[in-house]
Amino acid sequence: MRIHPLHSIPAMTYYMEGAGEYFPVERGTGRTTAAALRLLAHAIEHPYQWHNIRDHFGTRHANEEMRRRMQDMVSCLGLQYMHFKQDAVHFGSLR
Repeated sequence: MRIHPLHSIPAMTYYMEGAGEYFPVERGTGRTTAAALRLLAHAIEHPYQWHNIRDHFGTRHANEEMRRRMQDMVSCLGLQYMHFKQDAVHFGSLR
């Protein structure tokens, strides 16, 4: 099995030494980041609608983390007219 490109040996070692368990290889693979980028693109392609934010983990906490990640992306990219509610994203002016 190959190591995911986003996982480094030092990071995995640090996790295992601190947690006392094996590194969870399904975590930190970029799936949430990819989903966040897809949802931002979808919102831009379909303006003036609210689009639900749902992370692949299916928990409220994961959805909130995905929203925060999306807000960071919007800020870093300098995107305008992007609005957020606790569980949704909207592109365009609010009526």
